[in-house]
Amino acid sequence: MAGDENVLKVDLAALGKLGPHLRTLAGQITQSIPAGAAAPAGADAGLAALHGVSKAIADVKRIGAARLNTIADFSDEAQHVLAVTSGGLETGFRNLPSIYKPPIQT
Repeated sequence: MAGDENVLKVDLAALGKLGPHLRTLAGQITQSIPAGAAAPAGADAGLAALHGVSKAIADVKRIGAARLNTIADFSDEAQHVLAVTSGGLETGFRNLPSIYKPPIQT
């Protein structure tokens, strides 16, 4: 049981680091998005198309950053639920009589 408990603690600690890491990554992605600017009026078709592609890339980055934040929220919630659940299971396990204990002789 002690080995399993240590593995669970390590897993919960790793899960706890995931949320902040994903939020940092999402922030870096968001900061890398340039401010949107309209294509110059009367620009040729190639420049307008290039501007459209740049805008699409920025939109994909925004969506990716939002998804990372959502995953971070789910990760934080999962860590909390697992910590609470594992604590309850451990308490219950310790309070249950074991089938491996010798019978009490009277």
